[in-house]
Amino acid sequence: MKELVQEVEGCISSYLKRKGEEREAARKKYLAAAAEKNEGIEPTLGSSGRLHAPVNGYVWKWSIGRYPHVQWFERTFMAGEFLPWSRAEESLFGFFNIFPESGKRVAVVTLSQAKEFCKAFSLSGGINVTHGQIWENKAGEKVTYLYVKTKCKEAFEMIENYILAPHREEMARKEAEKAAIYAAAEECPEGRVQLTGTVLAEKLKETAFGEVWKMMVEEERGFKLWGSVPRSLLGETELKGQKITFTATVEQSHEEPKFGFFKRPTKASIVEAA
Repeated sequence: MKELVQEVEGCISSYLKRKGEEREAARKKYLAAAAEKNEGIEPTLGSSGRLHAPVNGYVWKWSIGRYPHVQWFERTFMAGEFLPWSRAEESLFGFFNIFPESGKRVAVVTLSQAKEFCKAFSLSGGINVTHGQIWENKAGEKVTYLYVKTKCKEAFEMIENYILAPHREEMARKEAEKAAIYAAAEECPEGRVQLTGTVLAEKLKETAFGEVWKMMVEEERGFKLWGSVPRSLLGETELKGQKITFTATVEQSHEEPKFGFFKRPTKASIVEAA
């Protein structure tokens, strides 16, 4: 955690420095454009952060409204008069808020993790870490959403990657396992076939013939099948996860050779209970 905080603070520091340099360059460009209308004289920046006319007859152009409904105005001002704000002046000469209006949600974490993050970043500048409402997950753990408020996108991504890295690694491992299983799977056969496999899912479907129970089966040879639950197994309270054997007429999918559809299943039985 200590290394993460240091990396995030370094990232924010670089971000603020970069934004400050960009803002200063834009200010100089803006003031130079105003000077072109006034014999090379730039407007005066007061201690309050507001611009005002440095001499009598100072020509100033400003806008009101937001795109596409923008109105432009231009007139002369007496020395010392405040010059009207445009959105450009507000962003260039006004207060630079380093925080966005609201925090961005990162992920669900345990309450103890949330408290650790909030404490770790409590003294860091340019970032604010908080958590939302607390609830209990299925495992009985107290969990909450972690929120990060910062304008530095890279800093947010650092924290997000830190939290989600274990989950992403696990997902990548599972995807690799699925890919290996798929690569080793045989293509779905066709015709009247004896099948043995594990029920992955079952679902009640509405058809033209009424309600019918369907199931997804992963056959021992690796291919998957979708079809009606055999009548002899309809009395079972839970088929998902159970290893079954049955005979059915199989048709290979036109789009996926390792997937098929079966019909008229018979001689079904449970080989191994979940």
